[in-house]
Amino acid sequence: MAVGKPVIQSVLFNAIQQIFMLRAVASVGGDEPDKKEQQVKKMKKEGKTILVVEDNKTNQLIARSLLEQEGYDVILADDGQKGVEAFTENREKISLILMDLHMPVLDGFEASRKIRQESGDVPIIALTADVIDGVREKCERFGILDYISKPFDPEHFLEAVEKILESDAASPSMKGSEILDRSLGLKYLGNNEALYEAVIAEYRRENSDTAERLTAAVRSGNYNEAAQIAHKVKSSSGSIGATQLFETARDLQHALEDGNEEVTTELHDRFCSLMEKLLSEIDREG
Repeated sequence: MAVGKPVIQSVLFNAIQQIFMLRAVASVGGDEPDKKEQQVKKMKKEGKTILVVEDNKTNQLIARSLLEQEGYDVILADDGQKGVEAFTENREKISLILMDLHMPVLDGFEASRKIRQESGDVPIIALTADVIDGVREKCERFGILDYISKPFDPEHFLEAVEKILESDAASPSMKGSEILDRSLGLKYLGNNEALYEAVIAEYRRENSDTAERLTAAVRSGNYNEAAQIAHKVKSSSGSIGATQLFETARDLQHALEDGNEEVTTELHDRFCSLMEKLLSEIDREG
């Protein structure tokens, strides 16, 4: 199919829709898909809104075309900052975020971190052409569930989106509202409830100012002291069932010992957020 120049956006949009019609009959005399089944699947998708944060207009059109023909509602944002703003304005109806990683103003990692501060539940999928070692690990540190490679393979793209939405998945490290797994903590302490409650109370007292002390050490460049703080919190957090904070403290300690400023900044913010939520949860349930 040829698209004449100059390119008109609506014409390009329609052309993309036709190119990526996944349910077209492959050959004359081929079996026609079951229309009723298609209609039922499409009805399930209607009402689900996907936020696409992507600075490339062509990629925006491709993603929007593929998603809308499946029945999804789509909100577009041109950069990370606009993506954060769009999520804040529409958070009650957004079911999934597709996030480009390399954008002006605010990149996909920082945008995801800011969104994670507002919500630990909404799944975020990265869109990236840089499938290299370490990308998945870095995505996880910023609360990004997985990634889809660019250029898009239409069938894989839609299958990945459908799989995430059907599983109602969230960030692997931020899923759910609870930071403290009391059943796990009880198990570690031999299911002794009285002992567990005493340990929780002591943890609350001991860590009332931990986030402030850690921040002061990091900002002053005293990474040795900051690493000691993270190490101390690591073991006790794991013992009470605060697995998310345990993992973050462990990774933060390693980053501090390695002198990795970029990773330290990322994990420091996450550590403080998790500690604040954990202490609030202890107070609420105490």
